[in-house]
Amino acid sequence: MESYTNVQIERVGLTLLPQLLTFVMKMRKEVFPMLRHESLPLDLEHFHAVYLEPADAAFFAALTPEREVVGSIAALRYDNRIEPVQELYKSWKTAEVVKCYVRSDLRRKGVGASLVQRLLLFCQEAGYEKAYLHTHLFLPGAVSFWERQGFHIRMVGNDDMETIHMDRQLDESVSGRREILK
Repeated sequence: MESYTNVQIERVGLTLLPQLLTFVMKMRKEVFPMLRHESLPLDLEHFHAVYLEPADAAFFAALTPEREVVGSIAALRYDNRIEPVQELYKSWKTAEVVKCYVRSDLRRKGVGASLVQRLLLFCQEAGYEKAYLHTHLFLPGAVSFWERQGFHIRMVGNDDMETIHMDRQLDESVSGRREILK
């Protein structure tokens, strides 16, 4: 894997929001062409209330030196909405990892891993005990990417989207990277 270290990971605020939304919607259309793309998903439509107001939610972007968004990732409190895994996270303070996208020409160059490490550090600092995500078998390399980030498969869904549910414990292995990320 060739490394691309010329990105800066920043927490997204209102100034960067228009550029972030353009990037996320473009990536969403590329990765999930089967979804409807006429309007923003509800979390993005209500970005301020979902990602800026709660102290335990955040959205991060990977930026080039020219300030172009080339990657994204976010976390928010898991709301127990996904039926197959509802019982797994009831007794844990769990973050849901969402909107992890990296521009296609920068994949497998460390940008995604940098985004994940920054997000996991935030999750630990926000008091989360676990991080949960779901991905899909039809996304090339997605499961192996998340396994390299310390996530484990918890359940394979029996659905049309080939959903894979994954999680990881948040512990000292996340905070041990604090010096690298700052």
